[in-house]
Amino acid sequence: MNKELKVSALEETHALKILLILGTRGKMVKGELAACVAKGTVAVQSRIESLVSEGLITETQETKRPFRKYIKLTEKGEKISNHIAEIEAVMRT
Repeated sequence: MNKELKVSALEETHALKILLILGTRGKMVKGELAACVAKGTVAVQSRIESLVSEGLITETQETKRPFRKYIKLTEKGEKISNHIAEIEAVMRT
């Protein structure tokens, strides 16, 4: 994990949308998050990996079947998500 967040990580496709969705809905099954973000899951998977490496989200897997993977915001991710939501609210006015 990088010590400093690179703003460029937020410029990547779907990064802001992922943070906003998780900020609104909380912990989500990875497949459900991918369906909310885009039709193709490859770009979403790549973005999840990027956001995990930046320390904005975590990915955990169930230890029993069906072994679903869950995605949720970290404390830093929550702060950024809140700021993005504030910007979005201003843009709507």
